[in-house]
Amino acid sequence: MCKMIYLASDTKLPLIPINNVDFDSDQVMEFDSELDMVTGIYIEELSESEQVVRKHFTKRFVYNAYTYQGCGCRFGFYFEDEITEAAKEVLIICKKCTELLFQYIRENVAAGEVLEIYCCGAGAEHLDRDTDRDREIELSSFEIGDDFDFEERQLTRVFRAVSK
Repeated sequence: MCKMIYLASDTKLPLIPINNVDFDSDQVMEFDSELDMVTGIYIEELSESEQVVRKHFTKRFVYNAYTYQGCGCRFGFYFEDEITEAAKEVLIICKKCTELLFQYIRENVAAGEVLEIYCCGAGAEHLDRDTDRDREIELSSFEIGDDFDFEERQLTRVFRAVSK
């Protein structure tokens, strides 16, 4: 089952649609590396079938966040000591996608604001949240290390503290 990631904010967030390039046009996409081809994040408004996820949020504007796969499975990773080269390549992609998501969040959360992130399995948006898994992340002290993940039915509140 795919992992889905939803964002919610008190203010409108900029959209990053997956189909932002007309492949039939003369515009050609160029990538610096193969890694750039498979990393990237997309932020879109909820589809009709995703509207049920709103029940998990306290914020007005809710969005679907996903990667090239059309889901949130690439948001999260855990590097182990002994893994194959193929597994390591996948984890590098996952880490890059996760870093891009938090870059987007940092660019769009001002001091004193809170952005909510909800994770669930595809089709499980209607299930109750597991409040024991809820957590908070303060952006100024948060760093992505060698592991990070969103858990199923978990609400993460991301905020930027107000400087004194």
